[in-house]
Formats: sequence, structure tokens, C-alpha cells
Amino acid sequence: MITCSPPRKISHVACGGFHTAVISGSDAVLCFGRGKEGQLANGGQWNETVPCNVGLLSGEYITDIACGRYSSFCTIDHGARLFAWGDTPLANRMYTSYPRPVPFP
Repeated sequence: MITCSPPRKISHVACGGFHTAVISGSDAVLCFGRGKEGQLANGGQWNETVPCNVGLLSGEYITDIACGRYSSFCTIDHGARLFAWGDTPLANRMYTSYPRPVPFP
């Protein structure tokens, strides 16, 4: 069992190859697991056994979350904006340990 301090209501869960991301309420993303490729958005490439807050997204209205093998994604404002982090071509084919907006054509 994974616990958060303080306890939080979880509204969405997504699992990647070696990490998990959750939406707490509608305004926070928490990630934990393997972080070598930046998929936890913890500012580095280390693992987390306890859910850590993706601080750059705090206070945003987060509507969905998804994980790839080494990446994480979330939509904000009912899909109006998409953010990506980790090892993903949507973040310019490089590891990014912070959420980056993905431009729409």
C-alpha cells in the first residue's frame, strides 16, 4: 500500500513501464517509481518510493493522466493543454524531468 502525507483523494491512476502517476483531486499530479528518464518530474533522474508532487502543475485543473514506458503526460483544462515529461518525442526527444507544454499544430 502506498500512503501520502497528508492523505489525499485520488481521482485517476496511470501506470508506465516502471512508474505510476496519479491525479489527486483535480489540482495535483503525484508520481513514484523509477525516475531514471525523468518520468517522475522530480527535477532529477532518481527513483521515488513515496509519491512526490509534480510542483510545476500544482493548482492547475488537471483532467487526465497517462504514462508511457519512460514518460508521463497530463491534460489540463479538459484537453486545452497537454504536458509531457520523461523520455518522449513530444518533449523534443530528450529526457526532461519537468513538465513541458506540447504545442498543438
